[in-house]
Amino acid sequence: MFDEQLWWVSELNQKPEVLGQTHFPRRLKFYDTTLRDGEQTIGVAFDKKEKLQIAKTLDELGVDRIEAGMPVVSKEDKEAVELILRAGLKAEIWGFCRAVKGDIDACIDVGVEHIICDIATSRYKMDAYNFAPEDVLGKVLDSLQYAKNRGLYTAFYAGDATRADLGFLETIYKKAVEVGRAD
Repeated sequence: MFDEQLWWVSELNQKPEVLGQTHFPRRLKFYDTTLRDGEQTIGVAFDKKEKLQIAKTLDELGVDRIEAGMPVVSKEDKEAVELILRAGLKAEIWGFCRAVKGDIDACIDVGVEHIICDIATSRYKMDAYNFAPEDVLGKVLDSLQYAKNRGLYTAFYAGDATRADLGFLETIYKKAVEVGRAD
Protein backbone atom coordinates (compact mmCIF):
# COMPACT_ATOMS: atom_id res chain seq x y z
CA MET A 1 0.00 0.00 0.00
CA PHE A 2 1.33 3.45 -0.91
CA ASP A 3 1.65 5.75 2.10
CA GLU A 4 2.40 9.40 1.31
CA GLN A 5 3.85 9.76 4.82
CA LEU A 6 6.59 7.22 4.01
CA TRP A 7 7.28 7.72 0.31
CA TRP A 8 7.92 10.72 -1.89
CA VAL A 9 7.03 10.38 -5.57
CA SER A 10 7.39 13.12 -8.15
CA GLU A 11 4.17 14.44 -9.65
CA LEU A 12 5.71 13.50 -13.03
CA ASN A 13 5.05 9.86 -12.07
CA GLN A 14 1.33 10.65 -12.01
CA LYS A 15 1.23 11.65 -15.70
CA PRO A 16 -1.05 9.51 -17.91
CA GLU A 17 1.87 8.37 -20.10
CA VAL A 18 3.58 6.92 -17.01
CA LEU A 19 0.50 5.50 -15.31
CA GLY A 20 -0.73 4.01 -18.58
CA GLN A 21 2.26 1.68 -19.00
CA THR A 22 1.15 -1.92 -18.93
CA HIS A 23 4.51 -3.67 -18.95
CA PHE A 24 7.45 -3.50 -16.63
CA PRO A 25 10.90 -5.03 -16.99
CA ARG A 26 11.31 -8.57 -15.70
CA ARG A 27 14.39 -7.48 -13.80
CA LEU A 28 15.50 -4.15 -12.41
CA LYS A 29 19.10 -3.22 -13.12
CA PHE A 30 21.23 -1.25 -10.73
CA TYR A 31 23.75 1.49 -11.51
CA ASP A 32 25.87 2.38 -8.49
CA THR A 33 27.70 5.71 -8.10
CA THR A 34 29.22 5.18 -4.65
CA LEU A 35 32.83 5.35 -5.86
CA ARG A 36 32.40 8.84 -7.31
CA ASP A 37 29.27 10.43 -5.93
CA GLY A 38 29.73 8.85 -2.52
CA GLU A 39 33.00 10.70 -2.14
CA GLN A 40 31.18 14.00 -2.43
CA THR A 41 30.01 13.51 1.13
CA ILE A 42 31.96 15.63 3.61
CA GLY A 43 34.74 13.61 5.21
CA VAL A 44 34.50 10.66 2.80
CA ALA A 45 37.51 9.76 0.68
CA PHE A 46 38.33 6.24 -0.48
CA ASP A 47 41.81 5.17 -1.44
CA LYS A 48 42.27 2.98 -4.51
CA LYS A 49 42.31 -0.26 -2.50
CA GLU A 50 39.07 0.68 -0.74
CA LYS A 51 37.48 1.55 -4.09
CA LEU A 52 38.51 -1.83 -5.46
CA GLN A 53 37.04 -3.63 -2.46
CA ILE A 54 33.80 -1.66 -2.69
CA ALA A 55 33.57 -2.45 -6.42
CA LYS A 56 34.11 -6.16 -5.75
CA THR A 57 31.41 -6.13 -3.07
CA LEU A 58 28.97 -4.30 -5.36
CA ASP A 59 29.70 -6.87 -8.06
CA GLU A 60 29.06 -9.73 -5.63
CA LEU A 61 25.73 -8.13 -4.74
CA GLY A 62 24.75 -8.20 -8.41
CA VAL A 63 25.07 -4.52 -9.27
CA ASP A 64 24.96 -4.29 -13.07
CA ARG A 65 26.84 -1.04 -13.64
CA ILE A 66 29.50 0.45 -11.40
CA GLU A 67 30.60 4.03 -11.89
CA ALA A 68 34.27 3.58 -11.00
CA GLY A 69 35.26 7.21 -10.95
CA MET A 70 36.59 10.11 -12.97
CA PRO A 71 40.10 9.26 -14.23
CA VAL A 72 40.89 12.86 -15.15
CA VAL A 73 40.45 14.04 -11.53
CA SER A 74 43.65 12.65 -10.01
CA LYS A 75 46.39 10.04 -10.31
CA GLU A 76 44.74 8.12 -7.45
CA ASP A 77 41.33 8.08 -9.14
CA LYS A 78 42.91 7.00 -12.44
CA GLU A 79 44.73 4.13 -10.70
CA ALA A 80 41.56 3.08 -8.88
CA VAL A 81 39.62 2.88 -12.14
CA GLU A 82 42.43 0.85 -13.70
CA LEU A 83 42.43 -1.59 -10.75
CA ILE A 84 38.67 -2.02 -10.97
CA LEU A 85 38.80 -2.62 -14.73
CA ARG A 86 41.46 -5.33 -14.25
CA ALA A 87 39.52 -7.07 -11.46
CA GLY A 88 37.44 -9.17 -13.87
CA LEU A 89 34.09 -8.11 -12.48
CA LYS A 90 30.79 -9.12 -14.09
CA ALA A 91 29.42 -5.58 -13.82
CA GLU A 92 29.94 -2.99 -16.54
CA ILE A 93 32.53 -0.49 -15.36
CA TRP A 94 31.68 3.10 -16.21
CA GLY A 95 33.78 6.25 -16.20
CA PHE A 96 32.37 9.64 -15.35
CA CYS A 97 33.39 12.71 -17.29
CA ARG A 98 32.36 16.24 -17.99
CA ALA A 99 31.30 17.01 -21.56
CA VAL A 100 34.97 17.74 -22.31
CA LYS A 101 37.19 15.85 -24.75
CA GLY A 102 40.10 15.67 -22.28
CA ASP A 103 37.89 13.92 -19.74
CA ILE A 104 36.74 11.45 -22.40
CA ASP A 105 40.35 10.82 -23.44
CA ALA A 106 41.27 10.11 -19.81
CA CYS A 107 38.56 7.42 -19.71
CA ILE A 108 39.84 5.95 -22.97
CA ASP A 109 43.43 5.97 -21.66
CA VAL A 110 42.53 3.71 -18.72
CA GLY A 111 40.44 1.36 -20.86
CA VAL A 112 36.91 2.38 -19.91
CA GLU A 113 34.38 1.33 -22.55
CA HIS A 114 31.30 2.98 -21.00
CA ILE A 115 31.06 6.64 -20.04
CA ILE A 116 28.53 9.01 -18.63
CA CYS A 117 28.95 12.64 -19.73
CA ASP A 118 27.85 15.42 -17.39
CA ILE A 119 27.13 19.09 -17.91
CA ALA A 120 25.20 21.77 -16.04
CA THR A 121 21.62 22.13 -17.25
CA SER A 122 19.99 24.53 -14.80
CA ARG A 123 20.06 28.26 -15.37
CA TYR A 124 21.86 28.64 -12.01
CA LYS A 125 24.74 26.33 -12.93
CA MET A 126 24.93 27.52 -16.52
CA ASP A 127 25.23 31.10 -15.27
CA ALA A 128 27.96 30.06 -12.81
CA TYR A 129 29.99 28.58 -15.68
CA ASN A 130 29.07 31.34 -18.16
CA PHE A 131 27.33 28.79 -20.42
CA ALA A 132 24.43 29.67 -22.66
CA PRO A 133 21.86 26.91 -23.29
CA GLU A 134 22.96 26.57 -26.93
CA ASP A 135 26.58 26.16 -25.75
CA VAL A 136 25.54 23.40 -23.35
CA LEU A 137 23.64 21.60 -26.08
CA GLY A 138 26.61 21.92 -28.47
CA LYS A 139 29.09 20.64 -25.88
CA VAL A 140 26.91 17.62 -25.09
CA LEU A 141 26.41 16.65 -28.71
CA ASP A 142 30.07 17.18 -29.63
CA SER A 143 31.26 15.18 -26.62
CA LEU A 144 28.90 12.27 -27.15
CA GLN A 145 29.78 12.08 -30.84
CA TYR A 146 33.50 12.31 -30.01
CA ALA A 147 33.15 9.40 -27.56
CA LYS A 148 31.01 7.34 -29.95
CA ASN A 149 33.56 7.84 -32.73
CA ARG A 150 36.15 6.32 -30.40
CA GLY A 151 34.05 3.25 -29.72
CA LEU A 152 32.63 4.17 -26.31
CA TYR A 153 29.14 3.36 -25.12
CA THR A 154 27.72 6.65 -23.89
CA ALA A 155 25.11 7.99 -21.55
CA PHE A 156 24.25 11.59 -20.72
CA TYR A 157 23.76 13.09 -17.26
CA ALA A 158 22.05 16.45 -16.89
CA GLY A 159 23.75 18.13 -13.94
CA ASP A 160 21.45 20.03 -11.58
CA ALA A 161 18.47 18.82 -13.60
CA THR A 162 16.01 19.26 -10.74
CA ARG A 163 16.33 23.02 -11.15
CA ALA A 164 16.49 23.01 -14.95
CA ASP A 165 13.79 24.17 -17.32
CA LEU A 166 11.79 21.07 -18.33
CA GLY A 167 11.59 22.20 -21.96
CA PHE A 168 15.37 22.53 -22.12
CA LEU A 169 15.82 19.11 -20.50
CA GLU A 170 13.46 17.54 -23.01
CA THR A 171 15.35 19.14 -25.90
CA ILE A 172 18.81 18.20 -24.66
CA TYR A 173 17.87 14.59 -23.89
CA LYS A 174 16.12 14.09 -27.23
CA LYS A 175 19.12 15.51 -29.09
CA ALA A 176 21.56 13.47 -27.00
CA VAL A 177 19.73 10.28 -27.86
CA GLU A 178 19.29 11.23 -31.52
CA VAL A 179 22.74 12.63 -32.34
CA GLY A 180 24.91 11.09 -29.65
CA ARG A 181 22.95 7.86 -29.56
CA ALA A 182 23.14 8.11 -25.79
CA ASP A 183 21.11 6.15 -23.23
